[in-house]
Amino acid sequence: MADNTKRHLVVPIFIPFAGCPHKCIFCEQKKISGVPDQIKIPEILDRAVSSPHFYDTENREIAFYGGTFTNLLPKTMEEMLSSVSPYIKSGKFKSIRISTRPDAIDDDICLLLKDKGVKTVEIGVQSMNDEVLTLSGRGHKAADTICSMELLHKYDFITGVQLMPGLPGDNLKRFMGTIADITVLSPDLARLYPAVVIKGTSLSEKFYEGHYKPLELDEAVAWCAEAATTLEESGVNVIRIGLMEARSLSKENNVIAGPYHPAFGHMVRSLQYHRRIEKYLKKPPWEKVCVLVNKNELALFCGYRNDGIRRVSDALQTEITGVKGDINIGPGTISFKEG
Repeated sequence: MADNTKRHLVVPIFIPFAGCPHKCIFCEQKKISGVPDQIKIPEILDRAVSSPHFYDTENREIAFYGGTFTNLLPKTMEEMLSSVSPYIKSGKFKSIRISTRPDAIDDDICLLLKDKGVKTVEIGVQSMNDEVLTLSGRGHKAADTICSMELLHKYDFITGVQLMPGLPGDNLKRFMGTIADITVLSPDLARLYPAVVIKGTSLSEKFYEGHYKPLELDEAVAWCAEAATTLEESGVNVIRIGLMEARSLSKENNVIAGPYHPAFGHMVRSLQYHRRIEKYLKKPPWEKVCVLVNKNELALFCGYRNDGIRRVSDALQTEITGVKGDINIGPGTISFKEG
């Protein structure tokens, strides 16, 4: 029988802009999440519980995303957390996760969250460069992130950070500086969301005025591949790369510019993989070859629309006639046979 204890089910409850002290330059949460104005928490949770595969995993979590949860009025926070408490007490869900700003955490808030069953707190860090934060209208400093992470560790929360490469004033050196600073803070989890220009944001005005240029898709993929590798090598679990695909974004033309792509995360993971196998890319003695890869890494080798196959073919100056998954090929290695 399969062991499902390590699988993780997260049921999201989006609270766009709730508790936010202002609207950041890049933010349009309702379009990103695609949720209606009125949030019916029991309805969302009951729908999840009644789904056919709900009990396939023991690790089930309720997550409040969007907005600034810990900047809500204490009464509102308590009401929201109390509304999900019966689902925790009944065992239908095991824990609660929230996301918030780095300047909206203190001892009293940590105590309230612990008392109400919150186990994971994600911080919208975006950058550890103060100039980037100022140009992006964040309203907090890198020092706030340091303080909030210290507090969250003090109260033994599982910690997460959300990072946004390509904001105004950002460059690769600054972004990798952010990554270096984050590794020192030792979060458990990280998300990488490259900045995109969404209709109706202040960033879209700067874009149209010629004062902001977003990252190109290939550029953003390269930045995130380098960042994810660095984070993961330091023990941080990168759980999300790129905005999730939402009809309100892709189908309604709300993304004006920037590296938004429904397969963005796969592109990054494929590039990471190809960087790992570079040492095996030695030109074989045949004009045509079949490539053997670990069966679990077949999609990573092939890449989005076979970009990975073309990348290897160009590097070797050899025609690749096929790619096969092979259980005898170790992870992160490849082999060739005449094809």
